[in-house]
Amino acid sequence: MTKVYLALGANVGNKKANIKNAVAFLKMKISEVAIAPLYKTKPWG
Repeated sequence: MTKVYLALGANVGNKKANIKNAVAFLKMKISEVAIAPLYKTKPWG
């Protein structure tokens, strides 16, 4: 089995809900999904 690491980010609307919805979608398509804790950082760039 191939492992894939995917970093998700959000900066519009309800950020936590947007990430939660994205993870729910991934879980429908992928058999095993591990989730790291969410954290907030200051914008840069």
